Amino acid sequence: MDSTTCPQYMRCLFSAFVVIAFSISALGQGVHLGVQAGVPITKFFKTGFSPSRYTGFGTQYSAATRRYTVGFFMEYGFYRGLGLEVDAQYKRMGYVHDESIFSYSPNGSDTQFYDVKGSSWDFPVMVKYRFCRSKRPFVSGGGTFRHIGPVRARGVSNMSDPFPAWHTVSTQIDTSQPGELDDRNFSGLTIGGGFEFGRGWLRFSPELHFTHWLSNMGSAQSALRVNPNQFEFLLGLDFFHR
Repeated sequence: MDSTTCPQYMRCLFSAFVVIAFSISALGQGVHLGVQAGVPITKFFKTGFSPSRYTGFGTQYSAATRRYTVGFFMEYGFYRGLGLEVDAQYKRMGYVHDESIFSYSPNGSDTQFYDVKGSSWDFPVMVKYRFCRSKRPFVSGGGTFRHIGPVRARGVSNMSDPFPAWHTVSTQIDTSQPGELDDRNFSGLTIGGGFEFGRGWLRFSPELHFTHWLSNMGSAQSALRVNPNQFEFLLGLDFFHR
C-alpha cells in the first residue's frame, strides 16, 4: 500500500467518529467527546529467535519501539456516574525479520532480511464509573479489538548456491503481506483507572490502561507475538460534555 493509505484511514475513521458522536449527543445528558494521546509503557511485540535443526540457521525477530498513541473517545453516561465509553486509538508498529535457511541445492543457503512498518488500531469498549464530583476519580473495564494494518515489508532475499560455481542471486522484497502477519485481528480484556479535572468546557483525564490479549500470533513459543500484557498511559481532553 502507498503512503497515502494511512491518512485515508484516519479521515474515514474521523468521519465515522463524528457521525456516531453527533448521533450519541442527540440522546441527551451525560455525553462526553474528546481526543486522547498517550505513551505505551510496554513493547508492542515480544520477539526472539526460532532455531532450525541446522546449527546457525533460524529466524530472528527484533521489534522497533513506537512510543505514542493518538485517538478519539466518546462516552454516554446513563445512570449516576455509570457510562459507556468507546475509543478509537492509533499506533505505529514495526519489527525486523532476519532469516537464514539451509538449502539442499546442495549445501547452499537462503537469507531474508526485511523491515516491517505499519499501523495498528485499537477499539476499546468499556463500562466506566465515576465515584464523585470532586476531581472525579473513575474506573473502567471491558473489551478491546485490535486490527493491524496496513503494513509494508521491505528488504532483500539472497539465495546462495555453491555448485556448479558459487553465486548469489538477490531479490528485492516489497510486500504488504508478510507471512508472519497472517493473523491481524486480536481481542483482549481491558481495565483502567484515573481521574478527571478541569473547569468549564475543558476537562482533562489522565488514566492508566491494562490490556490482556486473549488471541495472538501462533503459539506461546513463537518468535514473534503481540505482547500479551499491555500497559499504557493516556491523557484525555474532553472538549464536549453536557
